[in-house]
Amino acid sequence: MKTGRNILIADDDEHAIKSLENLIQNEWEDCIFYTVKNGKGARQLYRINKPLYAAFLDKCMPDEGDFPEHSTGLRLAKDFSMDDPQLPLVIISNDFGSRNIDLYRTAYANFPKIRFLAKGDGQGLMEILHDISNCCLSRS
Repeated sequence: MKTGRNILIADDDEHAIKSLENLIQNEWEDCIFYTVKNGKGARQLYRINKPLYAAFLDKCMPDEGDFPEHSTGLRLAKDFSMDDPQLPLVIISNDFGSRNIDLYRTAYANFPKIRFLAKGDGQGLMEILHDISNCCLSRS
């Protein structure tokens, strides 16, 4: 059985998945990645691979039942957070700018473990990874 940090990445863009895996692997060497391209698969992987160390969810991806595609990652983050309030969650999107991210942070203020990241923001990702590491160390 593999041991390490269980990381869920859900994104319908294969390039985004590979980029995230590489950047995360550079920071956390002991990762076990579970990747999927849609919301339904993300729910299944979440249930099967608990506990997760962190989850990275694309804001917009297909297959989330009755929810519109533009909010799939947001809905998953809320649901995962309600199930496991300590799970660090990162919503990623191409359309996040500093103003958009601030609006989402305000809207999701009741979910302190949900973070927001613009795709391609390597510096922002490193800050989030360090923050997650510190939070997880303090829980141990």
